[in-house]
Amino acid sequence: DVAVVRTFLADAHPDVRRRAALALVALTGDEAVDDLALLLGDSHHGVRFVSAEALVALGDVSGQAVLTQYDALSVAGQFTALGVLGRLRYEPARVLVFEVLGHPDWSLRSAAVEALVFLGDAKTVLKRMLDTEPHPFVRARLQEALLN
Repeated sequence: DVAVVRTFLADAHPDVRRRAALALVALTGDEAVDDLALLLGDSHHGVRFVSAEALVALGDVSGQAVLTQYDALSVAGQFTALGVLGRLRYEPARVLVFEVLGHPDWSLRSAAVEALVFLGDAKTVLKRMLDTEPHPFVRARLQEALLN
């Protein structure tokens, strides 16, 4: 029963949450996108990973769910969400991704750079960002993005 599986999404054990996410996808298909988008903010990397992979596999239907949940997610969840949106090449996310390029957290700026590479057509913005980006990891991501 789907309702029972959903209760396990909040279990104290990350492996139970991870398996519940997989079971929910198996039972409901793309109806699981809202639950999976919330799980992008899970405290455990394994749950975030499984949720991200499932959202990407489900395709464009996932994009809006991820955008809707983005602000409610932890920084780790937002990082993962940006990766999902980029891998989906979800064009409506472009505005959010551009906003995140100015975020104070360097990890989110880095994820936004990677998402823009997937979205394409952003070389001019990335070149300008390289002139002012202070963090070495983000600078390396920018340089790599501009080479491709």
